[in-house]
Amino acid sequence: MTTGNSRYLIGLITLALIGSIALQVWLFSNALEVRRARFKSDVLDAMRNAGEQIEGVDAMRLLDSETNFRPWLTEQIPEVFSVVDSAQQLDIEAAQDQLLLSQSSALEEDLADSGSFYTFRYEADTTYFAPGGPLRVEVSQEGAGRRSVDGKIRLYLGQMQRVEERVLTMDTVLQTFVRSSVRDWVPIDSRFENELIDSIIRAELEHKGVGAEYQYAVQEGDYLTALKSEGFDEEASRSNYKVPIFRSDLWGSPRFLLLQMPGREAYIYGEMWMMFALSILFTLGVIITFWSTIRQMLRQKKINSIKNDFINNMTHEFKTPLATINLAIDALNSPKLSEDVDKRKHYTNIIKKENERMHKQVEHVLQMSLLDKGDIQLKKEVTPLLHVVEDACTHMALAIEGREGVLTTDIPEDVKVSLDLHHFTNVLINILDNAVKYSVSAPEISVRAAVEGNKVQLYIQDNGIGMSKDVREHIFDRFYRAERGNVHTVKGHGLGLAYAKEIIDMHNGEIRVKSSVGQGSTFIITLDLA
Repeated sequence: MTTGNSRYLIGLITLALIGSIALQVWLFSNALEVRRARFKSDVLDAMRNAGEQIEGVDAMRLLDSETNFRPWLTEQIPEVFSVVDSAQQLDIEAAQDQLLLSQSSALEEDLADSGSFYTFRYEADTTYFAPGGPLRVEVSQEGAGRRSVDGKIRLYLGQMQRVEERVLTMDTVLQTFVRSSVRDWVPIDSRFENELIDSIIRAELEHKGVGAEYQYAVQEGDYLTALKSEGFDEEASRSNYKVPIFRSDLWGSPRFLLLQMPGREAYIYGEMWMMFALSILFTLGVIITFWSTIRQMLRQKKINSIKNDFINNMTHEFKTPLATINLAIDALNSPKLSEDVDKRKHYTNIIKKENERMHKQVEHVLQMSLLDKGDIQLKKEVTPLLHVVEDACTHMALAIEGREGVLTTDIPEDVKVSLDLHHFTNVLINILDNAVKYSVSAPEISVRAAVEGNKVQLYIQDNGIGMSKDVREHIFDRFYRAERGNVHTVKGHGLGLAYAKEIIDMHNGEIRVKSSVGQGSTFIITLDLA
């Protein structure tokens, strides 16, 4: 994939990620607003229902009172009750042709004469039933074995019943009106208890599915009454929610039920935690996928770059020796050198050295491959550190002398370590080889050791070009080479120090570098004492 295509693809993925995140945020915000509106509606409905319940309790208490206004009503309509009372009572005191209306006996019983039938003959006048005393009425006997009552007497009995019902109705209405009017002037906190108000509110909220904690208060006019919960904050805003109660009252100040819910937002978020968590997980999944994709793309791009550099470096490393060997072979085949033994020996030595150089490059690649597979098995043995350092310095002596350089060592003879001689020697050779290659002038290299507790630190210092901070951070990465190396002014393929770190790690040791541009470098290897 080309750089232009990579950038285009990264741009599209980034745009898709931003759009996805923005969509998730918008959907969650919209759902949150809908939930807040529904929560508010549920709370207000519950408060209205609670207000109706409170008014219902007040009405029931009003109806249970025993105040009776019927005597007062009777006094206001005495003639009506006189008519009713007189019409209910009859007494037969005279002969059979006379009946006496009085208040001593019942009409039904006085007319229950099994041997006679009487017909009342009189004028229907209310004065007959005046409370002044009994009234005589002329009657005639029509025959035996039959009984009936004159319709006018029955008419008065029906009027009496209707008047009685009307009085009872008026008594009930008057009781309700008077009690309601008197109640309106009674302070509301004297008519209810906090426990009752709280239980009604809680029941209505639970019925609506609202489980958030709340604080309540009842407001009368502009002031709060004693009907309030202990946690109601009077200093804060009066309430989150407010509904009127006792709206049917004729007198008195308007009253309101107030509700505070300090944990409202936490409760709403708590109800939506599943949606919120899934949204977060989905968004994180998209971000992780995006990051992994971009990371893999960049890694693949870096691998391709490293591969190309490696191929270029390896091609250069093999091309030069092969060209040199080819020239040496041509010279050896020249008839002019057939008798010159010294020159023939010189060219054969060149062929040998270049062959060893290519073998060394191949060996490095194979060693790194083995490290990747984990096939390298260290063969550790306790050895004086001085012997290992001297062996590595011997291998590099000719290269240092060829640059007119100086190599000094300062290793205590009694320092012994447990290590793999072959691989650890190669580590030291790689570091010393870099010190020679990256020295502008004659290399000055020193190798010294210092014991600290149960560990020994080996210092390899040079006077080379040094390294910047960015180079130091990647110096042990595989195939990494500083810019100077990548243009092939210094031979190599970026595997030497990576191999060195792998081997030191396998020895449970540590390798680090101190360096600054133009000041040379110091590699520090820390190992356990044997």
